[in-house]
Amino acid sequence: MVKHKKASKLLLLLGKYFGFSILCGWVCILFFLWTARVISSNYALKTGMDITLQTEYLLNLMCIFVGIFITVFVLILLLQKKFSYIIQISSIVEEMESGNLFQRIPIEGEDELSDLALSINHLAEAMSYNLNRSEQITQERFETIAVLSHDLRTPLTSVMSYLQFIRDGQYSNEDQLHLYAERAYDKANRIKEMSDSLFNSCVFDGNKTGMLERFDGTIFFRNALSDAKSFLEDHGFKVSIVSLLDNYVFYLLIDHRKMSRLFENIISNIQKYADHQYPVEFKIQLKAQKVIFYQTNKIIEKNKKVIESHMIGLKSVEKLICEIGGSLSILEKDDFFTLEIQLPIC
Repeated sequence: MVKHKKASKLLLLLGKYFGFSILCGWVCILFFLWTARVISSNYALKTGMDITLQTEYLLNLMCIFVGIFITVFVLILLLQKKFSYIIQISSIVEEMESGNLFQRIPIEGEDELSDLALSINHLAEAMSYNLNRSEQITQERFETIAVLSHDLRTPLTSVMSYLQFIRDGQYSNEDQLHLYAERAYDKANRIKEMSDSLFNSCVFDGNKTGMLERFDGTIFFRNALSDAKSFLEDHGFKVSIVSLLDNYVFYLLIDHRKMSRLFENIISNIQKYADHQYPVEFKIQLKAQKVIFYQTNKIIEKNKKVIESHMIGLKSVEKLICEIGGSLSILEKDDFFTLEIQLPIC
């Protein structure tokens, strides 16, 4: 089956314009020729003298030239709108070339010019989207690298602390020495994992959430808070834990590796900004199909203005919480800092 090529709408329109212009020209030529004949006849009747063939030839030639002029004039009038539209398209394309991708060409008519304008608009939208997406990916990558770089300092500080305890002999027996060495080894493994993640964020997409797994919430928080209490007490903090989960069984759908990073960030912020003279309080409870975790501490007076690193850590915590469908809120009142984390249970 032979497919016929669809006729060009623009060529058909131009053909109509040319046809109408030529028709107007012919009508004008015939009218002027008739008018010239009438004038010649009236002149002959009044004077009794016929006009010469040369004069008649000049009159006919003038009529033809006037008809051609009218044809061209009508054609220009009809094409003026299309010419203006082409100039408008060219002008807007030049603005787009200069970087203004928010400009759009108005769609006029239903021919190839309007199709061209629509295609240029779609191209500009695609380019604008791709540029914005590229900037967004770059920004997210920089933020991820900043967060991971900040997070690296948390286990590194722990490793240095445990190694310092071992170096200075700050242990009571071989069991405690082995415990410090084991914790330092675990934190060193965490540093390796996070450095690998930092490398992947530079080469691949470092914002992808890991595999979510179902964990017993009571056991997870019991272990996390026990480790946090042990670490903070080793560094001179008093820790108070209020858990209202002992009589409940619930499950969380979480990325265990990232949740461990979350608690490391919380502990790091406590170590840097909390006042040792006041207890660090942890509270956890269930409410409306959510587990709610509170952490409260007194802020050291000298650290009130040192917030940049603190905010990076909190942004890291908030990002991790949002990735698993939770929420985070912060309250600072009377030099006391309270962190509230809500996680959905399954």
